[in-house]
Amino acid sequence: GYLDPQEADSFPTLCLIVFMNLPGPERPEVAFDDMLRTTRKLAEWLKADVLDDQRQPLTEERVESLKRDARLCADGQ
Repeated sequence: GYLDPQEADSFPTLCLIVFMNLPGPERPEVAFDDMLRTTRKLAEWLKADVLDDQRQPLTEERVESLKRDARLCADGQ
């Protein structure tokens, strides 16, 4: 789907889920960084919070953990 910027103020939603399939991208850390940057921009635009898989605010520690998991998955571990 897509989000129409002209309808942003009237677009009610409880959540938006962003994910990446692994293994997948050749460079998962780059793909993860792109996904996270896009997610944060969407959250800013929608005046929303970015939460982790436990519905807690996404911390830098959790970001690093997710990147590590993506790297391990790409390495076949």
